[in-house]
Amino acid sequence: MNKRLDKESSARVFGELTALLEGFDGAEKVQKMVRIDKDFYDQAIFIAKEFRKSMSEITSMCMAYGLSKVVTQQPVAES
Repeated sequence: MNKRLDKESSARVFGELTALLEGFDGAEKVQKMVRIDKDFYDQAIFIAKEFRKSMSEITSMCMAYGLSKVVTQQPVAES
C-alpha cells in the first residue's frame, strides 16, 4: 500500500481496496481484534492518520488485498 500511495492517487488506491473489501459475498461486518507486527502497525497508523482512515479500515483493506491474492492464485482445499 505504501509504495502505491507514493506513485498513485490516494483516491484510486483506496477506491480499489474498498472495492476488493466490498467484493466478499455475504461479508457481514463484525469487529474483531487482530494481532499484527509492530512495524506493520507503525506503518498502518501513519497511513491511517495521513489519509484520515481508521485502523479498522486500513487493516481490513490489507486483509482483503491479501485474501484476494490467495483466492485467485491458489485453489481452496476442501475438507
